[in-house]
Amino acid sequence: MRKKTLYLSILILGCTLFFLLLIGPSRTQAFFQDNSGTNLDNYLKTTPNVYRTGLIFQDPITDPAGRGVQQIVPLGNLPKYQPLQTTSHFNYEYLPPVNSQGAQGSCVAWAVGYYLKTYQENKEDGRTDLAERTQPQNIYSPAFIYNLIHLKNDQGAYFSDAFRVINDFGCPSLQEMPYNDHDYQTWPDENDFETAIRARTMAPSGGEYYWLYLGSDSALDQVKQIILNGGVVVFGIYVYDNNNLPTVGDEV
Repeated sequence: MRKKTLYLSILILGCTLFFLLLIGPSRTQAFFQDNSGTNLDNYLKTTPNVYRTGLIFQDPITDPAGRGVQQIVPLGNLPKYQPLQTTSHFNYEYLPPVNSQGAQGSCVAWAVGYYLKTYQENKEDGRTDLAERTQPQNIYSPAFIYNLIHLKNDQGAYFSDAFRVINDFGCPSLQEMPYNDHDYQTWPDENDFETAIRARTMAPSGGEYYWLYLGSDSALDQVKQIILNGGVVVFGIYVYDNNNLPTVGDEV
């Protein structure tokens, strides 16, 4: 079966809020369930301090599956990004509604599965209508990815493992494998793997993902060119607890 081409960049060790514009205000859908049978929206509203991060840092230079980004050029007749350009550009017409990972350290799976994979499939199938993009069958399951790759006892996951999953297995929709932020141990069943295979990806270089350190203005310009090209970006940042001490990374 033909693999679908994966166009992305991974940014690690950045600290930017620019791309949060791609995500927008938080919203939770009723098809996310917790163990009590109530929907996750009500759970998050009534249970404080449940939000988690979960990215485990891995230097991409040491990962043979990663490909460092050298230069991003405009695709086709698209404009070249110019520094100090003041116009805005938003790539959210193919994204699903913003949602929450809740109490689970599954942010890697949410970024790679729920957002990036859903964006890619919606773009390929031309789904821009919000009513379509909110349907569980058109949103890809972070549970499938995280339950396969999480570190012991819900200790988070690596970007590289998440991309290995969608390259090797693909990803089923939320309709096939709903998300439960209290269940990180249930593996996908046979049907999940069968439906996932339709959504496999492949980086054109033969690797599994592209990466770029966001440590300079020129790197940020490259990311802006990716967005102008119609792509989206997954990136990791350091976050801080209430004592202002560095903690586990998170990603968008």
